[in-house]
Amino acid sequence: MSQRPIGRGGRPACAVRAPRMTTVEQTVSDQDLDIAQYKPEEAAAIRETVEDVEPPEKLREVMDAYYEHLDDRAPYQWKWLYGAFREYQLSCVPEEYREELAVMKTVLGVFNALLDDIAEDNNDRETFWELAKCVHPETDVDWEREDIDRECAQVAASMWETIVDTLSEAPRYDEFEDLWLFDIRNAITGMDYSDLASRHEGLVNEVESWLYDTQNVMTVGLTMVDVMYSPSFDTGDLRPLRQMLYRAMEMWRIGNWLMTWRRELVEGDHSAVVVITALQEGIVDEEELAAVEAGHITPEAAIRRIEDAGIEDALLAEWVRRRDAILTQADQFESVDIEAFVDAAEQVLSTQLASRGYTKGTADD
Repeated sequence: MSQRPIGRGGRPACAVRAPRMTTVEQTVSDQDLDIAQYKPEEAAAIRETVEDVEPPEKLREVMDAYYEHLDDRAPYQWKWLYGAFREYQLSCVPEEYREELAVMKTVLGVFNALLDDIAEDNNDRETFWELAKCVHPETDVDWEREDIDRECAQVAASMWETIVDTLSEAPRYDEFEDLWLFDIRNAITGMDYSDLASRHEGLVNEVESWLYDTQNVMTVGLTMVDVMYSPSFDTGDLRPLRQMLYRAMEMWRIGNWLMTWRRELVEGDHSAVVVITALQEGIVDEEELAAVEAGHITPEAAIRRIEDAGIEDALLAEWVRRRDAILTQADQFESVDIEAFVDAAEQVLSTQLASRGYTKGTADD
């Protein structure tokens, strides 16, 4: 970014160092943001709409299986994901598949969260790596291995069987299965990095967070599921689609960072670029954050300084830069309506901003 956005009180705000976007030349400050579908005063209404979502039976069964062994995430998160995936689909997906697709993408999200929680919250690397074998070709998972958490393994096995059995009926599953599995492996690499960052003090940094932590949201793999269900998808669109999806994945992760960094700061998870930037700029330091995690001091002072620094505005500007870059690609596609995809991405961001802290049932604000 060639100029710094203005933080609260008129002071220069922190700039966020992010991968350079050569297709976008303008600088976007906090005053230039144009997220038409989000109005802060409507946040409570947006959250209420999410709470009113009724998950379909197949999704409820998967949610119940998750809660048999883990309780780290509130049902709000799955309702939010399901609602997002009903909108966040490629335009080439036929209407007859759209509901099934939203359900299965949410089930895949629950499976992703299950593995992530096993690795990071349970600190169970043996179980995590055994279950991760399911996305590696020519490798069989030993779901009954004695030195892993076999109860969690059975839940994961049931979820994975549901995912594969359903997706294998998609019109183009065989054509794109290898790409899809590649993308899910990348997400697992992101989980591995997150676990390593929690165990190695001082590891988290902006470069690796943009490289690895963004993968954990699975945007590319989830959208390749759309492609599997799209008989009319033109394979000539594959190259620009994949390029576009990596930008869209960063957009989804930016929204996630903005949604969760306050809660994660209290929990000792400093992998969000918001917090990393604050550390690198000297707005907070490791000792203060360690004291917050230990409960020796309250988090309000650190959170307020980070908020006043304008880091969130800088990240929102990066979101807009990626959105605008995607729109410059619109005429490269024969079978995908990119403007409709961007509209859905804006809707996702609006719910992310409105849902800060609600992914685990506790409001950050």
